Amino acid sequence: MRWVHENTVTGGGLVLLDLPAGWSGKGSAARGPLEEFVLAGELKTGGQQYGKWDYAYRPAGRVAGRYATKGGALLLAWWNGANEL
Repeated sequence: MRWVHENTVTGGGLVLLDLPAGWSGKGSAARGPLEEFVLAGELKTGGQQYGKWDYAYRPAGRVAGRYATKGGALLLAWWNGANEL
């Protein structure tokens, strides 16, 4: 994970996530609106498959479920409210 921008006033931010091949994890409920953009690779979350250039939006309170990538993925994740990390 690498911070691209951190808004110290709102707690919002933009991070670059580099997920290695075979990675999996469990997502938590979004504290505020959360957006994710796949720059490279593929990712499965919430029962949906996302590939390069795919975009996902989660409103506050929505849980992502399990995240998994077979071949790895590079994501941008951003939010405006409370720090999601």
